[in-house]
Amino acid sequence: MSTSRHSTIAHGLYSYQIGGSERVGADLAIEMKQQGHEVVCFAFYDHAGPIREELESTGIACVDLDYTARRRPVRRITYPVEFFRFLLQYSVSGLVVHHATALILCGWAAWAARVRRVVMVEHGLHQLRDRADYRRRARRYCRFADAIVGVDHTIVDYFRTEMGVPDRRLSYIPNAVHLSQASSTVRSDVRGRLGIEPEEFVFLFVGRLQPEKDIPTLLAAYQLVANHASDARHPGRLEPSPAARAGVRLLIAGDGPLRDSLQAQAARLGLTASLDFLGARRDVPELLQAADAFVMTSITEGQPMALVEAMAAGLPCIGTQVGGIPGLLEDGAGIVVPARDPAATAAEMMRLAGDLSLRTSLAHRAREKVASGHSLSQSTRQYLQLLEFAG
Repeated sequence: MSTSRHSTIAHGLYSYQIGGSERVGADLAIEMKQQGHEVVCFAFYDHAGPIREELESTGIACVDLDYTARRRPVRRITYPVEFFRFLLQYSVSGLVVHHATALILCGWAAWAARVRRVVMVEHGLHQLRDRADYRRRARRYCRFADAIVGVDHTIVDYFRTEMGVPDRRLSYIPNAVHLSQASSTVRSDVRGRLGIEPEEFVFLFVGRLQPEKDIPTLLAAYQLVANHASDARHPGRLEPSPAARAGVRLLIAGDGPLRDSLQAQAARLGLTASLDFLGARRDVPELLQAADAFVMTSITEGQPMALVEAMAAGLPCIGTQVGGIPGLLEDGAGIVVPARDPAATAAEMMRLAGDLSLRTSLAHRAREKVASGHSLSQSTRQYLQLLEFAG
């Protein structure tokens, strides 16, 4: 551990809700705590949620620094002062925050409090690309980060070429997970609780229900798959595959602003009998074991944590040709489809459902890839090196 008089590592999450960057931040905090480092956590845009409960259950202190709960318009002035006091109170030597917006909120305070090392982790580029005002502010505040981490090479390249960050302050650290062993008992129990028949083929999506995930395309693709399965169960109409005869189901795990509209779309498409909106879940590892394939139809991504988790669980995966998804699924680790293309997505979903050998091959290669390049212990060591804490 560091010999500095400051000894605490602070982790600033975006929120305490279930999400990709939140999962990355929480896993890093817990891993560092287990390695003997002093750790404190907070969320910039939240004060309570399942991630906070998980962190506190491991003995990590969580502090209320929810920017949105502070009084307008003075919070732009009072929040940095409050954050400065927090850093001094907890003797913070290393600060890890997620998304460039965090530097706008805490950069000045971290500099004033003489935090030895500030690391910002960027998980996606859509806001930086789409909002010129945000991009300009983020570019100014990048100077407060001693190191900027991109979870995908495209993010690192963007910060080099578009944000003007020098190479010496840029690092690529992929999202990482613990590998787990599949359990037939867990699979059976979860499917039983969800009312899934043993022979049903289950597609799973995990993520926030927001525009970037393009769930409408997933629903449109699934309608084609479900209709095909329905037709195949009627003799003489199509040659049935084993998966088609058994039936299909789609599970959508996650919550967000589009949930009501997506449920309405599912009803219009006649999918309610074989589609379940599960809401935000704390049992994602168990859901992954209950599923047969993972599908992600995002229109923009960095390196999606949910996809890495699905690969680690040994699920065959389908993802779109955006951001870091192709890099994850290349070399036989998954199937890549064009974004906003329900027909192409449905075709690959049906191909997966009908081809056991393909599923087995993709799942094996996916686990191999995660094991070799997405180890949580290795990732934690890299972050500790950036923070200048002994691993």
